[in-house]
Amino acid sequence: MDRITINVAGKKFVTYWKTIQKLPKTRLGRLTQSSPEYDPDINEFFFDRDPKVVNSILNLYRTRELHLPSTMCGLALKQELEFWDIPEEMISECCWNKYTEQMQERQILNILDKTLGENGTSSETHPSWKEKIWLTMEKPFYSQTAKVWNLIYLIFVLLAIVVFTLSSVRELRVERPNTNSTNTTGPYHSFRTLLESDSHVILFYLDVSCIVFFTLELPLRFVVSPSKKTFFRSFMNLVDLALVFIMWGSFFLDEIVLKNNQSQEVTIIVIVLRSLLSLRILRIFHIARRFDSMKVLFLTYKASIKEIFMLFTVLIIAINIFGTLAYFAEVLAETNTFENIPVALWWAIITMTTVGYGDYYPESIPGYVVGIICALSGLVTLSMPIAIIATNFSAYYSCLPSRKQRHRRCAYMRRHGDTFEVMRVESYEGAQQTDGQVKSNVANGSSVTTAGNTAGDSGCSSTYF
Repeated sequence: MDRITINVAGKKFVTYWKTIQKLPKTRLGRLTQSSPEYDPDINEFFFDRDPKVVNSILNLYRTRELHLPSTMCGLALKQELEFWDIPEEMISECCWNKYTEQMQERQILNILDKTLGENGTSSETHPSWKEKIWLTMEKPFYSQTAKVWNLIYLIFVLLAIVVFTLSSVRELRVERPNTNSTNTTGPYHSFRTLLESDSHVILFYLDVSCIVFFTLELPLRFVVSPSKKTFFRSFMNLVDLALVFIMWGSFFLDEIVLKNNQSQEVTIIVIVLRSLLSLRILRIFHIARRFDSMKVLFLTYKASIKEIFMLFTVLIIAINIFGTLAYFAEVLAETNTFENIPVALWWAIITMTTVGYGDYYPESIPGYVVGIICALSGLVTLSMPIAIIATNFSAYYSCLPSRKQRHRRCAYMRRHGDTFEVMRVESYEGAQQTDGQVKSNVANGSSVTTAGNTAGDSGCSSTYF
């Protein structure tokens, strides 16, 4: 017979043999009456698949154009196309963005999972006491106790920064007895003022409380950390360790050694240690590390590195052009506004970034013209890459609820002990892409850059649940 009946999950499709043989390398194109799907009793081929996409596939054989149904998820469409052996290159360009939209979201979800971790959940059904403490200290939304702990940690971080800042205010320092404070000028006067005075008693006790808190917090995190090697590979943990030694060293020298021995060597050591104490500002990154929204901001910068590099490249070129033009415009007008070209380049930087300090500015009509063009060029140059960076941030941030749902699904499957494997969906770019690669995909008509791990991870670590 010239006609063939294809039964897909109970829904029958009838077409001609010559139609499906137009693409002989596909699953339908290879069908014969000896195929395992053929039922001779009812003279039809049966497939236990989703029938929604079959109409589109049959139209591909008829028209050589593959238009996908808009009601299906792109990941489900990819699975069906792989089953029917339809290459993605056959997809019509009008359907490509819709098809790849979910692929890109899956890529972003994989990157978020790799960067943000387990979203405050344990990989074990019954975590140990160490893991509970670790999650409490590292994941603010793990439990009510975790929220309280991270609030306390936030308070101490901010308190340490505020105390350090206020300790440099002369009105909040108490001068030590038997010190010569008549010399109020000269080099390192501010440092000498700090060395010859003590912090206010309230600031002193607040500083000591911060030192004690961070001294106890660091070894506790080390004891309960899942991996000691990973703990010491963390830059922020190394900074915390160095800060603990620096704070205690500075405290010891301030309160014991310096009061009894004001030699030049001790003074230099105290100056160095107090300078290094400014590193405590870096503890603010601990707060950013604990909240997903802040991590998304860093991921956005990482994913937008090409756009940022392009922005700086264009700015450098424009700054050199306008700085040089402004210099010669003022020189020819004999205004002597800019002493040399580097000074004119400084003016171009301030003008293009719309800062406008006002320390230098053109005074001639040609200089005014260059200044106007420079300012307008800066606005246009800054606005174009920023739009792309904003799109990247929106793409990452909008995937945070999907990531939470992924972990909810995985946790549900662990609890109920389901015996099926989470299906892996490979990216339309292919599963050969390795960690750290950066690629640009087009979604919804705009370019969105993603960077990170191999796409196609289901999010549940290929576990049999």
